[in-house]
Amino acid sequence: MATPSEMHLNIDTDIFTTYSDALQATALTTTRLAATSLPADISFHRSIDPALARDIDAFSDRVLALANKLVHVASGKTSKMREEEDVLDEFVRNIVDPMEGMLESTDGALDVFLGKRKAPAIHVPAVPVDPHQNKPKKRPFRGRLDPALTHASHIPKSQLLFRHTLSNTDESPYIPATLIPHKWCAKVPLGYVFHDERSNQDIGDVREDDDEEERRKRMLHPYYYELTHPSYPDHVFSPPVKPSLPSSLDIPSSGATTASHPLTFVTTPKAFLSMANSISSATELAVDLEHHSYRSYRGFLAIMQISTRQEDFVVDLLVPEVREGLRQAKGKSVGESEDERMASEAGQIIARVFADPSIIKVFHGAESDIVWLQQGFNIFVVGLFDTFHASKLLEFPKHSLAHLLETYCDFVPDKRYQLADWRIRPLPVEMSTYARSDTHFLLYIYDMLRLSLIERRSTDPAITDETGSLIPKQAHLGRGLIDGVLTRSARTALRLHETEIYDAEGGTGSSGWDTLARKWNKVGLVGSPAQVRGTEVRGSQAAVYKALHRWREYMAREEDESTRYVLQTHHLFLLAERVPTTVPDLLSLFGGGVNGGVPPVLKRRTGELVAVIKGAMEATKSTSSPQESAEDRREGGEMVVSTAVEESEAMSSTMPSSSAAKPTHESRLWTATPSSMSTATISISCSSLFGVGISEERVQKKGVTPRPSVDGDVTYFAAGSMLFGSALSEVSFVA
Repeated sequence: MATPSEMHLNIDTDIFTTYSDALQATALTTTRLAATSLPADISFHRSIDPALARDIDAFSDRVLALANKLVHVASGKTSKMREEEDVLDEFVRNIVDPMEGMLESTDGALDVFLGKRKAPAIHVPAVPVDPHQNKPKKRPFRGRLDPALTHASHIPKSQLLFRHTLSNTDESPYIPATLIPHKWCAKVPLGYVFHDERSNQDIGDVREDDDEEERRKRMLHPYYYELTHPSYPDHVFSPPVKPSLPSSLDIPSSGATTASHPLTFVTTPKAFLSMANSISSATELAVDLEHHSYRSYRGFLAIMQISTRQEDFVVDLLVPEVREGLRQAKGKSVGESEDERMASEAGQIIARVFADPSIIKVFHGAESDIVWLQQGFNIFVVGLFDTFHASKLLEFPKHSLAHLLETYCDFVPDKRYQLADWRIRPLPVEMSTYARSDTHFLLYIYDMLRLSLIERRSTDPAITDETGSLIPKQAHLGRGLIDGVLTRSARTALRLHETEIYDAEGGTGSSGWDTLARKWNKVGLVGSPAQVRGTEVRGSQAAVYKALHRWREYMAREEDESTRYVLQTHHLFLLAERVPTTVPDLLSLFGGGVNGGVPPVLKRRTGELVAVIKGAMEATKSTSSPQESAEDRREGGEMVVSTAVEESEAMSSTMPSSSAAKPTHESRLWTATPSSMSTATISISCSSLFGVGISEERVQKKGVTPRPSVDGDVTYFAAGSMLFGSALSEVSFVA
């Protein structure tokens, strides 16, 4: 079979399958070889073999250069990854995002080629050209943000000023009925559990047996009935025939905004109440949220953006009075000051507006926003229109807000600020513009999407729902497609905040040690050697990994920091694989000496972490026996090693039984058998250098034909051999 490199010049449909199979086989073989051929202690081998170190460095440079070329081809990025940290610290941005974009483009091209993708479902009207509005779209922004904007280390913890913070140790379930003081715009009372056949049918995509998750929502979600029995205002089905594009987002250097669509920063209780009264009379609102989770274990909302047809608001949720006023809670005491009274009144108005189905709340990709509002403020959304679902129903090639902004508004947002530190105050102009852009154009996009849904309704009679079932013609002749978006949006609004319990034993859950290891392709740290072909992980490494993961979790809770801030994930795996047992050894793995790249929390707790590692290793030794370890190594053996051993049977037969010495296991390289002063016999019964020795009879039981015995050679399986590893050929070694 021709290799991929031999077939790259003329690839057509006749040889594509052969080429694809060969390419995948080559990639799989290379990946497997890379994962199994190098020893775990590669740094040690580098230190004793300069030639090997040079070869590894040269090969690493070659791989990095190839990766940069692939990323450039996939995404057009010109910035290069120059060292290991660029790959590890920015793996998602530098590797995952470009690959996802490339795969998405590939899927689209294949769908078009195979005829699975239809012509555009709707015609997107051209954006009106107005020199006084938005400027021509610019090229996508490149390069990294200033580190001071992504992780502002000089800023004190904002949550220290909050009147109320979530407990990091409380793992009790989230039960809204015990927390919210009032259920606004209710059709059924708070705590009332209602169930009928219609609730499952209307909300859609629920299994017939009414699964556990749906039962949980029905029992706990305070607006389950309202969301499964919705009533929407007529205006949501009647978009304007010619929507007006909002004014430009270009902000003068003075910070002033255009009078046609002003921007208001809400930083005081008085401004908060004024905004609440203003939005309460609107028929639709555009809403978005920005959160911070790096310097907090639970995370918290930092910015709320709300836009009406006339004005944009950016609410500073780090202001203690504003934040406490927005929080809805039973038994919350309201201070006697005028500021606290105004903030509390404003919070109640906003909670009522968000629960009012007659006021449409327009979000894009609201799944996480719904949960953040519940977690931080016990606020629930009824009357949601998620533009993400509209783009899905219209079968757009991309479904991001950035794509909709570029398509309908000729505006390209700087998505780099999505990862900015939203605790920074005052907000820089660029961050303010980015935050504002998320809602400034959203109501216009909402109008255009509804027009597109109506257009498709009249031009495409064969429309399917999310499960692929054909929607009856009479169901979509009226307002069916917009109804479809509202139904999917209601399902999103049914999401419920859930306090995750840390599973120290099983490692389950989104933050569990088992989940993390599998996500990072480190399954060898959580599975047995038999589960990971070609990989053998010492039991101590697995125990150390779990102990480190548990320590990181508990430290994050105690310090109220994210687990990433306490210890980066790639450092977590590095420590588990290297198993440092002294403070200098541990610090050397971070580079830069004592103060180099060591995380701040770890600087103060270095000795504590070393003790955790030692404790895990000692616990492993105490729970495993040498016999069990030998059996494990025999199970993982994949080759036979013939080792010449000088045996003196005559000496052994004449040696008095009283002089026989017990085998010693003090040496990791050799296991000594009884010897005399003149002759020493070495039997490598359990050697980390050569492997596990077995007799010829046991070799035959293993199904391996031993090499002919030469001068009393003894055959060994090299399971767990640090010298031979998992080599596939027999080796004859004379000791």
